[in-house]
Amino acid sequence: MSVSSLVSASRFEFASLASVSNVAFAILLWLAGTVTADAQTQSPSGPPAAQAKSANKAKSASKANPAAAAAKQPDTQKWIPMVDHWKPCEFGGDGPVEIKAVQPKPTETQKSKSKKASPQINLGFGDPLTGVRWTGPFPRDNYEWRYRARRTDGFDFFAAATFPIDKQHATFVPAGWGGGVTGISNIDHFDASENESTQYFPLDDDKWYTFRIRVTPEYIETFIDDKPVHKVERKEKQFSLRAEMEACKPLGLANFQGDAEIKDMEYRPLGKNNIKQDAGNKHDAGIKLDAGKNHDASKTGDSDKPQDTR
Repeated sequence: MSVSSLVSASRFEFASLASVSNVAFAILLWLAGTVTADAQTQSPSGPPAAQAKSANKAKSASKANPAAAAAKQPDTQKWIPMVDHWKPCEFGGDGPVEIKAVQPKPTETQKSKSKKASPQINLGFGDPLTGVRWTGPFPRDNYEWRYRARRTDGFDFFAAATFPIDKQHATFVPAGWGGGVTGISNIDHFDASENESTQYFPLDDDKWYTFRIRVTPEYIETFIDDKPVHKVERKEKQFSLRAEMEACKPLGLANFQGDAEIKDMEYRPLGKNNIKQDAGNKHDAGIKLDAGKNHDASKTGDSDKPQDTR
């Protein structure tokens, strides 16, 4: 074999080796890129599917255990004005409903920081009910709701508040059954005139009251002018609505044969510090309010039993 032939053969072999090396290097680069991409799509918690499964599991656990969800809330929550989402209930036989915008005025019990005009709701005399319901966002558990109301005419309950308790509902009834009964309907199928929440005291006409409802995983509490009225344990109890109040769901306000004005509606999810602020207040059955003396139905001229007007 001549020298030139040997040189040509050597050049061919070298080129072949170089080509193979280039291919091998390209394969290595591709493999390295694939491994890097896989690593970037994974977090320390695992692949996306595992993360989604973990998130769904945590969400389900939160729904199943309201107390655990409540523990994760911030320590303090701010009041949220309830504007723009009030609609008439349409019970049938409703009186006039007026929802008008008014500029919020700070009071001793509430100070609104909202620059937007707050609604005042006027509920007219109905046959028998007139009311409104809230169609905006609202929590179903672990919250407080407050509003101010006054009865301008009538003799029975006014601004009765229907509210959610997780998947159930109840109604806080101020001054019902002829004006003397304040309670929560229904508890274990008994309404406010015949369950553990029944209290007897009237509320005055033409006087503004601040009503507040607190729902926690353990209790349902109510307040009038920041004075505790009810503290009902939720455990092993069933809450429900009287049939006529279904139109107020999930959250609503209603009168029975009377006129009332309602304003300063606000709510807040609960944090630890929100609950602590009332820890020193004592819940006293038959609490005496500034509105009048404790009301005993057996000592009135109306009847021996509260009227079942609710």
